Amino acid sequence: MTPRRNPVRPSISPALRRVGAAAAGLVLVGVAASGCGSGEEGSSSDGGAAPKVLATTSILADVTDQVACGKLSVEPVVPLGADPHEFQPTVRDADRLQGAALVVANGLGLEEGLSDSLDRARDEGTVVLEVGPDLDPEEVDGEQDPHVWTDPERMVTAAGVIGERLGEVSGLGVGKEEIARCTAAYQQRLRDLTTSMTATLAAVPPERRALVTAHESLGYFADRFGFRVVGAVIPSTSSLGESDPRQLDELAAEVRAAGVPAVFGEATSPGKVASALADRVGSGVQVVALGSESLGPAGSPTATYVELMQVLAADVAAALGPAPSAPAAPTTAG
Repeated sequence: MTPRRNPVRPSISPALRRVGAAAAGLVLVGVAASGCGSGEEGSSSDGGAAPKVLATTSILADVTDQVACGKLSVEPVVPLGADPHEFQPTVRDADRLQGAALVVANGLGLEEGLSDSLDRARDEGTVVLEVGPDLDPEEVDGEQDPHVWTDPERMVTAAGVIGERLGEVSGLGVGKEEIARCTAAYQQRLRDLTTSMTATLAAVPPERRALVTAHESLGYFADRFGFRVVGAVIPSTSSLGESDPRQLDELAAEVRAAGVPAVFGEATSPGKVASALADRVGSGVQVVALGSESLGPAGSPTATYVELMQVLAADVAAALGPAPSAPAAPTTAG
C-alpha cells in the first residue's frame, strides 16, 4: 500500500518540448510591444494597458507576482478555495487565457479541467509556461505527482524559471534587471521558508512522522521534511480518483498498526473522503483539513504562498506532535 516514489527522468527536456509554442507566443508579444514605437516599458500595441499575465492557481499567481516585484497583480484562473484538479473554466476564463501574453501553469496533470482551454490559448499565440516539468517531478504508481509546490526548495527553482520567462516579455512595466533582483530576493525568502518549516516540524517525533492523506498530495512535502507516506484514501495524485472499499480497509489496518493519530483532508475538497477512512480506523484518529492547494483571501493567514506553507507546517506539527503524557498517579501521604 505504501506509494512508490521514483524520480522521473524524461528523455526530452521539458523546455525543448515547449519551445515551439513559447517562441511563437513571445514573437507575437514582441511585435505587439514594438508596434507602438515608443520603446517604453508598460506600453502595448494599442498604447493601452500592459500585456496581461495570468496564472492557473492562486499559489502560482502569488509566486509570479513576487518575482515581478509586485507590479503585475497577477490573477489566478482557478478561484480561491477551488480544487485545481476539478475546476472547469467558463467562456470568460477561456477568453482571458487567449487574451494573455503569458500564462503560468503548474502542468503535470494538475489543471485537468483547463487543459483544452490552455491548448486553445497556445494555438492563439499565448505563451503557456508549465513550471512543473522543470522541477524534477516524481512518479507515484505510474502517475506524475503535480504537487511540487509542497516542497519550497522546488519553488526556488520555479521562481527562477518564472522570472526568466517574465524577463522575455516586452511591455510589462517592470524591467528584466528589476525582475532578476526581485527573483533573487524571493528565492532567498523561500530558502528561509524551508528553514522555518523545518524548525516548526521538529516538534514531531520520528515515530509520528507518518502521513495519511485524502489523495496523494504531500509526497514532496514528506520527502523534504523527513516524513513517510503511509497511504491515501484516494490512491491517486488527483482528487478526481476513486477509493476502493477493499483498499480502504487495508489502509485502515495500516493506519491502526502505525498508530497514526490524524488523517489529512484537503480544504478544497469535501471532508467525507478522509472521514470515511477515519470511521474505519476507529477512535483516536482525527480528521484535519489542510489548506495546501489554494491561498486564502487577502488579509487571511494564508494569503501568500509563504504564509500558506507556514500554516501547513504548523497544522501538521499540531496534529502529529508528541502524544500527551498520561497524568501522574496521585500520591498519598505516608
